[in-house]
Amino acid sequence: MRQRVWLFVLMFVSSAGCVYPQQADPTNQVKESPRKVHAPIPVFTPDAEFPAEARNSGKEGLCDVSLMVDAKGMPQNPRIIRCTNPIFADNSLIAIQKYIFKPAQTPDGNPVPVMITVEVNFRLHGAALLKGQEPPVSIAYEFLSPPGMKGQEPDGNGVYPLSKQLESPKMIEFANKGFGDAALSLPEGVGCRIVVTIDAKGKASDAQVSECDKARLAKPAIESVLHSRYKPAMLQGKAVNIRVTVHLTYKGFPPAKN
Repeated sequence: MRQRVWLFVLMFVSSAGCVYPQQADPTNQVKESPRKVHAPIPVFTPDAEFPAEARNSGKEGLCDVSLMVDAKGMPQNPRIIRCTNPIFADNSLIAIQKYIFKPAQTPDGNPVPVMITVEVNFRLHGAALLKGQEPPVSIAYEFLSPPGMKGQEPDGNGVYPLSKQLESPKMIEFANKGFGDAALSLPEGVGCRIVVTIDAKGKASDAQVSECDKARLAKPAIESVLHSRYKPAMLQGKAVNIRVTVHLTYKGFPPAKN
């Protein structure tokens, strides 16, 4: 069962701070305000989860939600204007808090906050419910030597430190376990350094935080590093266990496609 989300820009904040009501365009095209502030463009609008109670009883409905899209394109202070059934209210708010926009802009290209209204439409279609996905953020990584580890020889457990004698491990697939979501409202360039052991089969274990720019990034950074897939480090053509620092850096999200 699937729900659909329709977004209409209904109000804009002018440079003077006044609110100008707008009518939703029936062709789903966003109209400009009287002051020519260009509307925010949705970049990421994950599906709201269909409430189990409504799904089991065959109920459909919709909710109108007002929110501020700030100058970074992030939703702020969403509130329910109306719902055809209150059963849909909580899931509408949860979904909208994950939205990402290209922010509204003045004619000279300066991002500005605006007020908008979003309609979240819940419809039953007989297909499996598609839940929201991780935002399409850009995350960079690099492998560094762990702090305090010197020399090139393995420890008593046969674990090497990262050094020039080794071919560094490679990340085959990054598993974004909430790191991108936790970093969304933060400046680009924030990140975490996670010290982890990657064994000769490319499996990560024993992850510990070396440092994080923000405390809320620590747990999802650890989970992301542990669940990612790696090509192991190599020594003279042989895979070896290695202790290494994985530095994850948030690089923002892709621009909206016009």
